Amino acid sequence: MTEVLRVPTAMAVGNIENLHVAAEIHQPTATDRGIALICLPGGGMNRQFYDLPVPGDDSFSFVKAMCAQGFTCVLLDHPGVGESDQPEDGFVLTPLLIAQLHAAALSWLKTHVAALRGLRSIGVGHSMGAMITLIQQHQHASHEGIVLLGFGFEGLPQYLHPKVQALLDDRAALEAQSVGLARKFFRVGYPVIRGGGGGGGIYGGETAERAGIEGIKAVSTHLLAVPAFMSMLPHHWDPMAARIDVPVLVALGDKDLVKAPDNAGQIFSHSPAVEVMVLPETGHSQFLFASRRDLFARIGHWVHDLWPMT
Repeated sequence: MTEVLRVPTAMAVGNIENLHVAAEIHQPTATDRGIALICLPGGGMNRQFYDLPVPGDDSFSFVKAMCAQGFTCVLLDHPGVGESDQPEDGFVLTPLLIAQLHAAALSWLKTHVAALRGLRSIGVGHSMGAMITLIQQHQHASHEGIVLLGFGFEGLPQYLHPKVQALLDDRAALEAQSVGLARKFFRVGYPVIRGGGGGGGIYGGETAERAGIEGIKAVSTHLLAVPAFMSMLPHHWDPMAARIDVPVLVALGDKDLVKAPDNAGQIFSHSPAVEVMVLPETGHSQFLFASRRDLFARIGHWVHDLWPMT
């Protein structure tokens, strides 16, 4: 059984003096490529999203697929989720603060865990975790490349109150009011989407495989209110994306909640290499669909092409 590490961030958050982030490290089972994939789950999921518990079928596990290609996988629970510390007031956990906490945790891991020393770091995030990966890269330059799964820049404005929609052109106002707006939208700091872990359109869909749907139920949890709210804002993170100066891979399903960008090269205008992959017959949680095998293989090839073994 993989050991769960309690990683200190040396940061006080709400009622917690030194918030700890839960992490687990999976070693490669093939020739080590010297690269660590730092994996952040989406909203409503804990870190085990990347290692879905499906008895008798390892094909749903991102971890096992990538370790078999020679990569180290580091799975992190977001602050407030899973086995990470949870502040009493969930509204203190803003996207920028979460990114800062993950950057601090990763810095500690690279310093104190021998298996991670000297490895290249590639950030991998799904949905809200992709948003945090993007912010972390912009603010802290933690990685040499990033993989964004199920993340689109158009957001979900159809779910926003008209008063919020009226502010969409004022990025500074949205930032300043984000916590208050999230309080009005969710009421509680750790909201739960009823039925979110099932086979509906939020995470699965009619083409999702039943075994995977059952597996994702076991890793489902509450949301983080402020990041969940801000993930719905259209084009809010475009300015950060424009400053990303490392390679970027974006992968979405053709039946996803969000649409694949048709101008990714313009969005990531400073990135030296941008690729968009659209998976057929695939919904938001790509690991539940038959296309996951192509996705896992493509991520491996993408990393290898950009950072070949020496």
